[in-house]
Amino acid sequence: MGFRIVIEKTQNTWVLELAVSLTRTESAEVFVSGDTLLQWPEEGLRSVSNLPLERTTMFISEAAARTEGVRLEYATEKQAASAAAMLRRELEEAGIQEESRTTPAVRAGSVDVFREALAEYLTLPGMRAAILVSDQGLMISGVAIDGVDTVGIAALIVDTISSAQRLGAQARGGPLGTMTVEYENLSLVVAPFSPEVMLVIVAEPGSIAAASSRTGCTAPEDTSDSRGVGAPE
Repeated sequence: MGFRIVIEKTQNTWVLELAVSLTRTESAEVFVSGDTLLQWPEEGLRSVSNLPLERTTMFISEAAARTEGVRLEYATEKQAASAAAMLRRELEEAGIQEESRTTPAVRAGSVDVFREALAEYLTLPGMRAAILVSDQGLMISGVAIDGVDTVGIAALIVDTISSAQRLGAQARGGPLGTMTVEYENLSLVVAPFSPEVMLVIVAEPGSIAAASSRTGCTAPEDTSDSRGVGAPE
């Protein structure tokens, strides 16, 4: 378990590159124990990897799952150094120590345990995507066929859930469980994964029943089991 931060100057910006390396077991333990939301300064920020520029947070488990790391571009060296200091403090407070510059940025055993399990859903007929989404609308992990905007779905699903919860409260329907939404061109299933995380399944019309019986998932008790997200047998 460790992280590396490197700051380099490009032609017009200062680039901060963050790599978090966790083994399969460590990644599951971080996720199940509550995860930690990393934040970086918005001032001077020019770009964030291939993510929306307005995004200034990411869970540690998501950062570890990005094999290419997290790349932040700032206008000045001071701004990049400030971001590096903030990220170092957050990661060290989470119990992850900085590795030496001679340590490889990504260990051979570093994998996204949730991505492996979620990929099992795509083996079912008609499945388009399986996504783990935080209660803040951030994609923690996900798999999808080409053409599915998983980041966009993650950002919008929180508002959808909030509206459904308000409707349930108004109708005295009790807590929201699994929610299924049918559109003309696709179907969605949203199910609780943990108190702060949802599992979202995107599928072709009529095929969602194959997955809905498998989405009653909870966080795994045995964190060494990579199939703990309730992936299909």
